[in-house]
Amino acid sequence: MSKESLALFARLSSILVEMPPELLQSVEAYEKRFHQCLENDGIDPVQARIIQLAIDGLWFSEVFQMSVPNEERRAQVVETLLTMTRSLQ
Repeated sequence: MSKESLALFARLSSILVEMPPELLQSVEAYEKRFHQCLENDGIDPVQARIIQLAIDGLWFSEVFQMSVPNEERRAQVVETLLTMTRSLQ
């Protein structure tokens, strides 16, 4: 991992530590509702969670410009994840 990446993670960690409790509680409440919906969606919750974590990883890579796939690979990844969700229903 590069020095720049380590510095970025250090800054992000400090932001999370300093986050106002009411904002953190709001984020946690949203996450709880989101995961309840995911659990009750009618598809296997483990596979749904895997897909959700993959999408989160794609978002993270794009936001922080780390290991960003090219447009063609990104489209393939998204299409594969969409296909996975359809096959689980």
